[in-house]
Amino acid sequence: MKMPNKQSWLFIGGGLVIGAAISGLIGYALWIKADTQSKKSFTEYKAVQNTSYKSLQDAYNKLSQQIQTPPPAPEPTPNYNQPTSIAESDIIWNDKPTLLKSDLVDYYIKNSLPNTSAYAPVKETETIIIGKLSNKNSMYPGWSVLRAHAYDEYEMMPWPVYKTFALSPNKQIILPLNDDLPALSEQDFPKQLTLPNGNIVKRSNSLTLNEDSNCLEFSAIGESAVYKSFVTSKEGIKLYSFGSVSSAGPATASAFDRFGRGAIYYDNFDEGLLRNIQWSVSNSSTLQYYTDPVFSSGCGGGSSTVTSEQLGSLKTVGTFANGEKIYAPVDMENNFLAKQRYDQWFPDYSDVDNKPSLHEYLKLYPVPFFVRKNSFGAWLAYVSDKSGSVAECGKPVIYLYPEKETNISVRLPSTINVTVSEPTYPRNGWNVLAKPDGSLSYKDGKTYGSLFWEGTGVSYTTPKQGFIVKDGDVTSFLNTTLPKYGLNPTETKEFMDFWVPKFHGAPYYRISFLTSDWSKAAPLNVSPAPQTQIRIFMDWSPLAEKISITEPTITTPKRNGFTLVEWGGLLRK
Repeated sequence: MKMPNKQSWLFIGGGLVIGAAISGLIGYALWIKADTQSKKSFTEYKAVQNTSYKSLQDAYNKLSQQIQTPPPAPEPTPNYNQPTSIAESDIIWNDKPTLLKSDLVDYYIKNSLPNTSAYAPVKETETIIIGKLSNKNSMYPGWSVLRAHAYDEYEMMPWPVYKTFALSPNKQIILPLNDDLPALSEQDFPKQLTLPNGNIVKRSNSLTLNEDSNCLEFSAIGESAVYKSFVTSKEGIKLYSFGSVSSAGPATASAFDRFGRGAIYYDNFDEGLLRNIQWSVSNSSTLQYYTDPVFSSGCGGGSSTVTSEQLGSLKTVGTFANGEKIYAPVDMENNFLAKQRYDQWFPDYSDVDNKPSLHEYLKLYPVPFFVRKNSFGAWLAYVSDKSGSVAECGKPVIYLYPEKETNISVRLPSTINVTVSEPTYPRNGWNVLAKPDGSLSYKDGKTYGSLFWEGTGVSYTTPKQGFIVKDGDVTSFLNTTLPKYGLNPTETKEFMDFWVPKFHGAPYYRISFLTSDWSKAAPLNVSPAPQTQIRIFMDWSPLAEKISITEPTITTPKRNGFTLVEWGGLLRK
């Protein structure tokens, strides 16, 4: 074999030197990467070591969330952080919205709404395409027009925040728009509708928007987890019920337009007929009847639907002045709803132990409640004022603590009938100048420490959890419990000054507090929006004897930034 010459040896040696250098560089790069990863892992390990976790799986889940890589940030756009005004003439509205499902678009929207009305980070969004910009718009020709809603992470807000956006054709850029949707009209939501059965239902007095959860999904595809379609009016407008629908129908219904806006339709019933009943059975003419739940579940004013199974066999007990018949169960003594009504009846709080029997109660009040079919075909229950408790929302008190002197508006839901208020509740809500110490200057020239109202029209489900408090222990119980729900010493004292005198005569009391459920039942419209809301409502009932009930777990809220505090309770008449 021929040996390499001198020139070949030089070539081979040079190649070996270059190869070694390259290998060294690669090795050094790998070592740097490994060292960096090691330091990162050690940092993450120390984070786990220095954090309290319930379990190893919990630590893994939280650490995974921390190091998860988010989607890429949206590309820069003109005036990205400022809503852009688009002339309505530039928008071509769709006849029907399209539900838009895109993780990237959801991410853009969340970053366009870093704080949902200053409550908390955005948790969930939902989007529909409601139109597009015409080609004559020189800046954004052909861009889609979106309507999106968002919920905050901690579910402190009882309703979603709605915003309008423009979306680029490649779905890469989101541009916030001013919410200039077409105005509502009688054509969208007529004052009354005719159902297939010939019955008339009427819209609420004003075009009050009903923008609740899943409205956009519902508007686009005709159904959602919350609203269900159950009838179409003769005018061609679909009506939907909130939550579950009985086999007959709901108490009220909602209609929605293509933008996800809605209005509520009610049974076309004259409440004055309740004061002029021609009885077919022996019954006291002094009884006044209300559209109030048979069960204690709210502050009055709302219709309560009951099922045929709950009622059993029915008999005619009277007739309204318009000729409509009303009914009651044949066997009241064995009717579950009648027994529930009896349980709420306390003729003399000072002598609860000697409460008359159910049989004696029905002799006094043969018709403690009656039912009629509403326009939707559902049985509605009407209860008398003397045969059981009729309740109002008792003195809900609202405190406002802004970080600096601020003009603040507070508006109650339009469904609430305010009976007492201070200062007097205007039609469009209170407007006050609030200071950090909680003092409120009002247009009447007076200074108030809080806003308060009483009224009817709030419905909620009676809590299954609560506390059983012995008579005489209410003061110490409230003094200990209210701070756990977030009330400060002044708010606690004012709560107790109002409510403690109401607890007398019964051996025991069931006391429950609604928090998030109260916010959903009676949402406040506050502008500017508070960063923290602490709202509690006390539902309670006197007891003839001690019962067993599960006590709730209380998480004490923290006050951050502009804080709104509200307390109230069920005021038994």
